[in-house]
Amino acid sequence: MFGIAFIVFVALFGYGEELFGWYDNTEGYIRIALGISFVLGAICGYTGRSGE
Repeated sequence: MFGIAFIVFVALFGYGEELFGWYDNTEGYIRIALGISFVLGAICGYTGRSGE
């Protein structure tokens, strides 16, 4: 599952503007939000799995 999430993250982070046509301004808010959501999702997945 981590592999799929990582591939989707790389695709959106690297090629999201071409794929979906969004415009990321000079501050890069969309890329920052994608990065933060990926990191927080990885942390939540790791901590959720460690409770087993």
